[in-house]
Amino acid sequence: MRFVFTALALLASTGASAGQIKVSVSTPVVITVDGQLLNYGAGSMSATAYRLGGGTHEVKVANLFGKVITKMTVDLKPTEEVRVNYSRKTLSIVGRGEAADAAPPVQQTDPASVVEGAANAAVSAMADAVDSLDSLDLSPVSAPPAAAAPPPPTAAPAPASSGPSSLEVSGVSALDGAVWIDGRAVKYANGTRAYVQPNVTPGAHIVRIEMSSRPKFDGELEFAPGMNTRCVMVYQNMGYEADCHQTTPAHGNVNQTIATFGPPPKSGSTAAPAAPARPAAVAMDAASFESLRSAVANESFSSDQISMIQTAASRNHFTCAQLGKLMDEGSQGSTKVAFAKAIVPNVVDPGNAHLLSAHLSFSSDKDAVQALFK
Repeated sequence: MRFVFTALALLASTGASAGQIKVSVSTPVVITVDGQLLNYGAGSMSATAYRLGGGTHEVKVANLFGKVITKMTVDLKPTEEVRVNYSRKTLSIVGRGEAADAAPPVQQTDPASVVEGAANAAVSAMADAVDSLDSLDLSPVSAPPAAAAPPPPTAAPAPASSGPSSLEVSGVSALDGAVWIDGRAVKYANGTRAYVQPNVTPGAHIVRIEMSSRPKFDGELEFAPGMNTRCVMVYQNMGYEADCHQTTPAHGNVNQTIATFGPPPKSGSTAAPAAPARPAAVAMDAASFESLRSAVANESFSSDQISMIQTAASRNHFTCAQLGKLMDEGSQGSTKVAFAKAIVPNVVDPGNAHLLSAHLSFSSDKDAVQALFK
């Protein structure tokens, strides 16, 4: 009898201090450990396998259709937590420590439900980033008055009642998204990480929002004078929906960076001084470019990579150095040349075209790329 109690105590101790493997990701994927499907935590881009015994365990990453992207084996001690990171189709161990004594969450059995949780976390993070931009105070700092003015009488501020409206759409990728208003394409503003259309005539307009070439919203929106109509794409009910509301003031009235994405000033007008010349094209900023490069690297097929590059090139400009880095993500010479064909028309420094030869192996591919600049 004493032996039985001792054995039970040892089993309880082992279960309470079993090892764990925590996997963090940058894009929604399906994760399994020893064939067990892991569930993402609420609002988190990580999943944990609990109560693992000491020894070797297999971590596997697959897409939603079950195609395995990569896998690795992890040596785990009985009371250890191993932290694994998945990025750019590669799994790597980033840390080890003592396993926390935590009960595992209920595991999902449907890969779509698992990826939906990670997608919700990613979209939520994107919306939070856009909201943080709206909270910035961009007004100039002025010197304080010599003496405090008496408090103004209590009254509600008068709403803007005149002037053009604007449209702002966030939560849609610059890589594979598109926005139209009355059939006219709206450009992506890198400074706000949103699609912004200033100088919209007040009234009803037809707005269409696409993600991955599929329409997610296509309908009529009302634009009030001097107001900004802001739509945020939110993932819910197994799909994306547009959450639209009005803010003030309208874009184009306070932020000159955004205003440059509007239509050029009409010529021949004598009502106001001539507008300055439209600024020269500017290459994609470093953060946006790294997001594009990572997305291209994570695509498994050359055709999908080329399609993503073509979409990005239709809305952005690049340097030759950036083009070279994207070409490095292509596995074949023909793929690299296809990248160049899409981007060369929007290269801001064609004088550096000779640098691209270092990213190609065959003379025929080098000649083909150089010919694009002639």
